[in-house]
Amino acid sequence: RYRRENGGGDWSKFRESYHLEVLERLGTFRPQVSVLAGYLLITGQEMIRKMPMINLHPALPDGPSGTWMQVIVELIKNNAEESGVMVHSVTDVLDEGPILSWCRYPIKGNLYDPLWEDFQLGVNSRSEKNLEETKLFRKIREDGIMYERPLLLQTLIAMASGEINVHEGNLIGRGGNVIQKGGLCLDAKVQQILKL
Repeated sequence: RYRRENGGGDWSKFRESYHLEVLERLGTFRPQVSVLAGYLLITGQEMIRKMPMINLHPALPDGPSGTWMQVIVELIKNNAEESGVMVHSVTDVLDEGPILSWCRYPIKGNLYDPLWEDFQLGVNSRSEKNLEETKLFRKIREDGIMYERPLLLQTLIAMASGEINVHEGNLIGRGGNVIQKGGLCLDAKVQQILKL
């Protein structure tokens, strides 16, 4: 609506003004941390400076970047063995903030092998556009969604307890020491929640 009311066009020309209005509407309220999960907008620079934010990203730390759709397409194209979900701090550089946490899940084996075989059968007649219509694509997305909530919950618990946090662009642990750049692997805790 904001874009439409301001003449339409490319989102980048509205990014700063939109987020300045968000800050204005928040007034003096500033949460300890804001979570971008499914936000799908690049935030304005002033908002990044004034509000600590974390972002839920649908890939492993060394995995593809982009939207969840782009990530899944890359996973399929690269015949990947696994995928995952990560949480990182929001900085001026898109999807490059310090990694707080992550978890992984397999996209090969048991339930996946028949989906990969089915995908390979139609690979010559399939364009990148209709990759999203395959059972393999949908299964990877379903599993990613299943892992997102427990990872986000466990990350917020780790932040609230002081186990991890971000300060001045560095990932820090309990006691304020800068810790590993790779973030906290929460595989076990997420799998326990999911009862895997």
